[in-house]
Amino acid sequence: MQDGKIVIPGGSAGSPFIGPEKRKQIDLWLKDRGLNEYGDAPGTMYTGGTPLFDEKNGTAVDRYVYLIRRFPELS
Repeated sequence: MQDGKIVIPGGSAGSPFIGPEKRKQIDLWLKDRGLNEYGDAPGTMYTGGTPLFDEKNGTAVDRYVYLIRRFPELS
């Protein structure tokens, strides 16, 4: 954390710890905006079933890390 914000280094294989309170805040933020669990419009379809899996390199990212990278205002 830096100044109360979660710091996610770009390109890092490690994932920051995102505690339960922050997770609740993120989920509420999505709900308040009418977005699905990935920050898209409800009913959005994804290749492979989820945007969290990178088929190019076979890795997956935590949903909350994905959301914070996508929406920096959540950090």
